Amino acid sequence: MFGLCWMQKVLFVVEKAMCSEDRRQDAPHPLSKIPGGRGGGRDPSLSALIYKDEKLTVTQDLPVNDGKPHIVHFQYEVTEVKVSSWDAVLSSQSLFIEIPDGVLADGSKEGLLALLEFAEEKMKVNYVFVCFRKGREDRAPLLKTFSFLGFEIDEKLTVTQDLPVNDGKPHIVHFQYEVTEVKVSSWDAVLSSQSLFIEIPDGVLADGSKEGLLALLEFAEEKMKVNYVFVCFRKGREDRAPLLKTFSFLGFEIVRPGHPCVPSRPDVMFMVYPLDQNLPNEH
Repeated sequence: MFGLCWMQKVLFVVEKAMCSEDRRQDAPHPLSKIPGGRGGGRDPSLSALIYKDEKLTVTQDLPVNDGKPHIVHFQYEVTEVKVSSWDAVLSSQSLFIEIPDGVLADGSKEGLLALLEFAEEKMKVNYVFVCFRKGREDRAPLLKTFSFLGFEIDEKLTVTQDLPVNDGKPHIVHFQYEVTEVKVSSWDAVLSSQSLFIEIPDGVLADGSKEGLLALLEFAEEKMKVNYVFVCFRKGREDRAPLLKTFSFLGFEIVRPGHPCVPSRPDVMFMVYPLDQNLPNEH
């Protein structure tokens, strides 16, 4: 979805397990449910064979077109008697893997390396994400293991996306940035036509909002490869002047009427942060 030509491995260390069916909308994970990475105890379902060679077998649960996440299973034959199994969710050209509590099974590294190679060469995904609870006792060795495998860690920024994402509805993306240990900046955005749209609610911006927005802009530019980030707010609000000053300082510019990416709303002011310098200057 983001038009990258390479795959990046990203490690998220999360506050809590992400397999709860009744997760809150702002829970720090992009999927409503991720199967355990080692593949034990998943619900039985029909699977389609995607790929098979002497070592690696890749299957995908059916059906895959009803708005549910695409569950992909990887089985790698480490030895004649040892198999490494990993389950992942495929969404928006990315793979998401949750690492369950407990010691990684023997051969897990070899299986994960085979998964990464297949994801890059055959599936052409942009990212492979892994996540696990921050509070687990083996956090330090896990960080070392995944860093050695080429994963990058981001303990400050968490980006989630509402599901489903393939039924024609806008893609709602949530950004949570840890400003301090006790302060979190939250921004919600709509992803549409390679642009992010953020509506600024009435009232004073929360403390730390600027830091969170700067992290959002950096992620949008470097990871999502969007063309524009738009912010909008009511023209009649009392703090319009300081808002204009704040967003201008951050690099936003006022959008002129008639911009092709902006809806016609006379009561709303739009400002844009252009990220693709090769696009025509239409704002």
